[in-house]
Amino acid sequence: MAGVATGPDVKDLISGRALGQTRPNVKRMVFRGAAVIAGLVAVAVLTLVLMVQNREEELVAGVQQRVEITATARAEVFATWLEGVAQLATRLTESDLFRLFAAEVGLEGGSTALSRPLRDQLPYMQVAVTDFAEQSGIAGAYLIGPNGQAYLANASAPSLIPSQRSAAQAVYETGRRTVLPLRATEDGLALDILFPLTAPQTVAAEGAGRTVGVLLITVPANEKLAGVLAPSPLAETGERTRLVQVTAAGAEAVDPSGPPHLRPIPGADVPANSGPLLFARRMSLGGDTAVFSAGAAVTQTPWLVVQEVDQVTTLSPLTTYRVVGGGLALLTTVLVAAAFVAVWWRQVGEDNRALAVQYHELASQIQAQRRLLDSINNSIDERIGLKDLDGTYIYANPAFARAVDREVEEVVGRDDAAIFSPAAAERLSVSDEEVLATGSVTVTDEELEILSKKRFLTVSKVPLRNDDGDVIGIVSVARDVTEIIEQQQKLEKAGRATVTALVHTIEMHDPYLAGHSRRMGKICGEIGRRLSMSEEDIAALEMAANLSQVGKLSIPREILAKEARLSPDEMEILKGHIEHLEATLKDIDFGLPVCETVAQMHERLDGTGYPRALQGDAINMLGRVIGVSDVYCARIEPRAYRPTISSGEAVKILEDNPGKYDPKVVEALRAYADEVEHPAPMAEKRHAPTA
Repeated sequence: MAGVATGPDVKDLISGRALGQTRPNVKRMVFRGAAVIAGLVAVAVLTLVLMVQNREEELVAGVQQRVEITATARAEVFATWLEGVAQLATRLTESDLFRLFAAEVGLEGGSTALSRPLRDQLPYMQVAVTDFAEQSGIAGAYLIGPNGQAYLANASAPSLIPSQRSAAQAVYETGRRTVLPLRATEDGLALDILFPLTAPQTVAAEGAGRTVGVLLITVPANEKLAGVLAPSPLAETGERTRLVQVTAAGAEAVDPSGPPHLRPIPGADVPANSGPLLFARRMSLGGDTAVFSAGAAVTQTPWLVVQEVDQVTTLSPLTTYRVVGGGLALLTTVLVAAAFVAVWWRQVGEDNRALAVQYHELASQIQAQRRLLDSINNSIDERIGLKDLDGTYIYANPAFARAVDREVEEVVGRDDAAIFSPAAAERLSVSDEEVLATGSVTVTDEELEILSKKRFLTVSKVPLRNDDGDVIGIVSVARDVTEIIEQQQKLEKAGRATVTALVHTIEMHDPYLAGHSRRMGKICGEIGRRLSMSEEDIAALEMAANLSQVGKLSIPREILAKEARLSPDEMEILKGHIEHLEATLKDIDFGLPVCETVAQMHERLDGTGYPRALQGDAINMLGRVIGVSDVYCARIEPRAYRPTISSGEAVKILEDNPGKYDPKVVEALRAYADEVEHPAPMAEKRHAPTA
């Protein structure tokens, strides 16, 4: 048709004469492709650099948070320990007798030749100080006069050294408690703390309140320091805690593990004003390693707790990160280049070659996806296994094989009995049967011994079905929760330690309660076992007994320590300790009826008890047991207003009041008391039936 443009003639195309006109510009395409690839490489490199920098900042930020928290926490532990030592000293510093003695010595001008009345008091004071030192685990306790001389000390106290004398004289001027720097002795590190003794109110008005004496106590410090500075189970490789002592002479590293206990640190990068050590990159206090470190000062001491982490250890993940990032960048570049080549090949090749390239790309994607799935399955921590209906493993992932210290090929073809202990295999078979019977998912918590170590696992099992819906196997996925369980156990241990600390605080508030709560806890447990109570009830009794005296922290000390019978008004105040105890414990979830038990400690069957005057069955068995135990322990322990009585007499009092105390509980107590006072011969015990 005229006027219509036509393309190259078919013959020309076949002969190739028009081929040059139909081919794409290969050089231009190659140039453009190379430019695109170079741009991608530049972007990938820049992205990798930024990602590595960001990852490094994340690692450093995480380390900063960890070392600052750890240093602060351990500094608080040291401060709490020092406060506990100070609380021990209150037995003397708040004693009117010791304060009056110190004031009378001061009125004689600090002379070493005391008057006869004071010399007569010295033996008694000497015995009291010695008893205090022995009971408190203190190496030395001294009462020091203004002239720096000790006019009273415990029997085994070493001689004072000049620094102790001068520091004691300084306390007369400042009137403040002073913690001296740690000293290295033949027996290890020693800590000196000075406490001012003020004149009691019985001294003339112009003298009351002034410092009339200084109490110096010397405490062995090795064990406590070593315990606090010991590596945490959660500490990472290259992480350590150091204690630095900063004095006028410079900084010293404190090492409780062995001599030299105090080692000078020349040019140490530590603050000289007892402030915190800010987080930074610096050389370690040992001077031989580059570290990240931060420090926290211990209040009112010359101590600085420094937490260090090796820089090499901290930044080691960056190497892997760079390799992985570089590999990803290279892979991306290669994929883009391959895509460019594929496009070019399609444009310059025939349709069949383009189709072959497409098939090749599809196969590559499938293989990449398969490798990705294999990589995921091989890298996850969950133990995945597949068993047939006979219980034989037909598949196990690498995590499963590693957990049982076998190769994957060694797991396949075996059953649970050939891999785990007989008891564990039996428990696992029970859950298998449940899955097959119900056809649903089951989740169980298992405690297994794997490679001679106890492990806690959460095991989920689900039936495997074919296209027809028939069950052909069992898929199990096990997650190791050992660390979580162990952390829970640590928290429970910390809770028990908190209860112990509360009991210790109560005993310091009222010396006559020393050992009372622990004795009650033991007796409650013995009674509970003789009454065949459950382990939960016995645990509730022991916990309630340990906390039973917490409410007395709200009672004035003069009422608790009164050396005569309390008046009716004072007795009403004392009874209020149960309400204070309930208010303290009501919001704490013990998981056991602790608060309910301790609230009924002073209730009696005839309704004469307090605080609610409950009667008969309104008082539960736990309340009856703790009530009997409390009365029994109180009668065999001394009080300010009466002496002790024997165990048998105490039980007799309870037996003579069946209207107040449950006879079954009292009978169980009698059995325990008789066993303690008249233990059976060894042969008889050996053949006695087990309860």
